Amino acid sequence: MIVALLAALAVMPHLGELRTDGFVVALETTVDAKVSVELARSQDAGAAQYTEAGRSVGREHRVRVAGLLPRERVRYRVVVDGQVVSEASAQAAPPDEASALDFLVYGDTRDGEGAERATAIDALADAPVLALHTGDLVPTGDDEAAWRRLFEVEQPLLEQVPLYVALGNHELYRDPEGRMARRYLPLPPYGEGGVYYTFRIGPARFIALDSNRVSEAQTEWLRQTLLAAASEAGHPHVFVFMHHPSFSTGGHCGSAVEQAAWIQLFEQHRPTAVFSGHDHAYERLERSGVRYFVTGGGGAPVYQEMQTCPEHDRRAQRLYRAEHHLLRVRLRGESVEIEVARPRAAPIEVVRWSRGDPPPPGGPIIVDERRPTGLLRPLTATLGILVFAVALYALRARQKDRG
Repeated sequence: MIVALLAALAVMPHLGELRTDGFVVALETTVDAKVSVELARSQDAGAAQYTEAGRSVGREHRVRVAGLLPRERVRYRVVVDGQVVSEASAQAAPPDEASALDFLVYGDTRDGEGAERATAIDALADAPVLALHTGDLVPTGDDEAAWRRLFEVEQPLLEQVPLYVALGNHELYRDPEGRMARRYLPLPPYGEGGVYYTFRIGPARFIALDSNRVSEAQTEWLRQTLLAAASEAGHPHVFVFMHHPSFSTGGHCGSAVEQAAWIQLFEQHRPTAVFSGHDHAYERLERSGVRYFVTGGGGAPVYQEMQTCPEHDRRAQRLYRAEHHLLRVRLRGESVEIEVARPRAAPIEVVRWSRGDPPPPGGPIIVDERRPTGLLRPLTATLGILVFAVALYALRARQKDRG
């Protein structure tokens, strides 16, 4: 909650880099300033006794809070040049051996202030430990005002829940290297040539992919990361999140052709779920033992279902809803529950399964229907030659008539 000196804040306080002993508080000030983050162990705001946990000097501030116990919830406040500018509460991550975890997944919040604000407020209902964003936070990556608006509109959520982002295509518009995203978002260390990274929170291993750049280097990194997760202590759930969906029947259809190597790895290692955005709707899909969720309903105008997507997209689809929403994910041991929540309305659906359940059925071979394939290639080539020959014959006939 902002309590004073709003003009001193260019970017509102928001959380990232969650650990078992604390988190990072990020913000920006309009001028060079001395910033400190103070903690109170008491949840009673009236009786809270604050002590300094970290400080920063300049305009761009990232203050690491450490020394907490796993899962410990504290109150914190941000002080700029001696004046309190915000107060909120936050918690440390659970330990790796924990069996329970609640988190959020949402995406495509750009251009949707009303629905985006409602989604951010509604997201706090279950006190999630962290939030995953599937990309397209802003209309264009170079728009500083849009980034600042993001942290203002989603302030109720982002000042209490650490955010992890898979970059969307809009973050790279007019900023192809994603410099502004790297500036504003306190993310873990990421791979060269793209923003892809992994981290563990309690019983879950999270893998963020950069679907804007499907490179051999990133594919090999994904392979090694999935292999390592399979033998990791505690056998964590594995969740992959990215922007472009592998399969979708929304406005863009899926990216299965471009992501074929990734899909092969998903089917080999069977992550608990794969989350994406890009298409502004909710869609649940299943293919060859892998569960896919498209969650692009965070605020941007919704997309209606497309009837012309490739067969491998259509065959994978289980449910499509063109509505604003977010996903509440609840882990309890081997059990998974995903509630598809709508602001101020009943859920679209609640999906439950266990890692011991039989896998979903397989799907059709992935074929690039945008280009001729298989037997169509020689047939198309032959047709092209015939068309060229007829055109050439007609041209010569006209020349002969003129002569």
